[in-house]
Amino acid sequence: MIFARMIYFALGLLEILIIIEVVLSWIMIGNENKYTIALHRITEPFLEPGRRIQESLFPNLMIDFSPFVAIVIITFLKRLLIW
Repeated sequence: MIFARMIYFALGLLEILIIIEVVLSWIMIGNENKYTIALHRITEPFLEPGRRIQESLFPNLMIDFSPFVAIVIITFLKRLLIW
């Protein structure tokens, strides 16, 4: 029970970090500091599979849907934990 709550909390935190990275990518175009680099290192392993899928299905698409895919998967995992 405690382990499931810890995983649920970690997944929720990951969702928030992905949303923060998306917003920062709109605001801070080309500007990086140690915090944005750390945020990118945390979220990139969860975003990269979505980018690969998107590139194989829709090459050269200007919009990156990998954050949406990652959040959908995280939400599914959280609901699976609750169930």
